[in-house]
Amino acid sequence: MKVIHENILVHIPEPKKAPGGIIMPDEEKDDKLEGVVVGCGEAVPEELENLLGVSIRYKKFYDGGEFDLKDGKYIVMNYKDILLIL
Repeated sequence: MKVIHENILVHIPEPKKAPGGIIMPDEEKDDKLEGVVVGCGEAVPEELENLLGVSIRYKKFYDGGEFDLKDGKYIVMNYKDILLIL
């Protein structure tokens, strides 16, 4: 899979279950909006190309799309939507 332009590919880890098996309704969940960068497009600035394998926090309303593959959930977004490098 090839990421193009100013986009990055972010793997979203599966949410961890709370001890005791408590399930919270969706509106009560605090989404951390974190993921791991697994791909960068050719127009991503050079200083950010070394993000592969690095955890990031991104905007709640990012410019991109979500999709599911066999090994988990992914997001393609613009690199400008990164808020923090963790």
